[in-house]
Amino acid sequence: MFQVISLYHHPRDADDFDSRYLAQHRKFVEKIPHLKHMSVSWPMAGDDDEPPPYHAVALLYWESEQLAMQALSSEASHAARRDAESFADSGLTTMFADSHVRIPFAPFGRHASESRTVMGLYRQPADTTAFNSHYRRTHSELAAKMPALQSFTYSWTRPQTVQGTPPYYLVGAQEWESEEALTDALNSAETKLAIDDLPNLRAETTMLVCRTRILV
Repeated sequence: MFQVISLYHHPRDADDFDSRYLAQHRKFVEKIPHLKHMSVSWPMAGDDDEPPPYHAVALLYWESEQLAMQALSSEASHAARRDAESFADSGLTTMFADSHVRIPFAPFGRHASESRTVMGLYRQPADTTAFNSHYRRTHSELAAKMPALQSFTYSWTRPQTVQGTPPYYLVGAQEWESEEALTDALNSAETKLAIDDLPNLRAETTMLVCRTRILV
C-alpha cells in the first residue's frame, strides 16, 4: 500500500483547529479518490504530563502508489491542499511512505466514534539493514500479538518530502476499538514482550498513544 502521513504541529488555538478539521477539512479530504483508509489522531500527554510532539497526525492509505498518485493529482486533492492552508499556523510535515498491512483494517462501519491508536515513530537507524530485518522478522511479529488489535500497519517513509528529509524512517500504527481494549492490551504479557524488544532495533523511538477518529 501507499501512505501519506501528515504531522500537525501545535496550533495557537487547538480547539479551533479541531473544530475546523472535523467540520470542514475532513469533507475535502474524504473526496480524494480511491482512499482505502483514513484516520486522524490526537496524541495524548505521557505519564510525565509532557506535551506530545504533535497536535494531530493524519494517516491516509491507498491500495497502490499508482492509485495514490492519480488521487493526489485530482482536483479534490488540490482543493484539500488549498483548504489546508487555513491550518498553516500549526505547521505541517507531510511524508510519503510504502506501507505494509500486517493486520487488515476493520470494516469502516464497525468503528466506534472514537478509537485508540498507538504510533511508533522510528528515526533513521545507523544500520538500516539490521533494523529492517529485525523489525520485519521479530518486532512486528511481537507487536501483532498484542490483544484485540483492529489493524496494524508499518510504513517505510520515502527519502524526500515536500519539506526535505523526513523526520522518521518508519512509522507503525496499531488501532484498537476503544480505550478499554487498549488498556487491556497495554497490560498484557504480549505487550511487555514487544516493549522489551524495542532496544534491539537500535533506533531512537517515540511512542504516541492517541485518541483517534476513523474517517474512511
